[in-house]
Amino acid sequence: MSAILTTKQVEEMVMGALIDKFGKEINQSYSSPIIPIIKEVIDENREKIKTVFQEALDTSFNDKEFQKIVREEFKHKVAKQMVGSLEGEVEKAVNAIRQDQTLKARMILAIEKMIK
Repeated sequence: MSAILTTKQVEEMVMGALIDKFGKEINQSYSSPIIPIIKEVIDENREKIKTVFQEALDTSFNDKEFQKIVREEFKHKVAKQMVGSLEGEVEKAVNAIRQDQTLKARMILAIEKMIK
């Protein structure tokens, strides 16, 4: 993905933000006079909007950098979940190490060796 946005990409981002804002307004407000107009415009342009969204998804899924980001984010989420589920086990292991005087002495000696 390029760091420089084209005019079309900026327009698409602005339209996306507007659609998002109006979508939230539609869902949150029942008395706004603009809601019926927005619904009508969206309904009239439903296929165009769908095509734009589909093209954006297709472009994103075929982009190598996008794929890389998705893989990295996925790995990060999985790792975070795994570590989060192990927190109790790690705490138990640390407590066991703290209570084992022999292991504790060995760790102190190992740390002293690294420092020297």
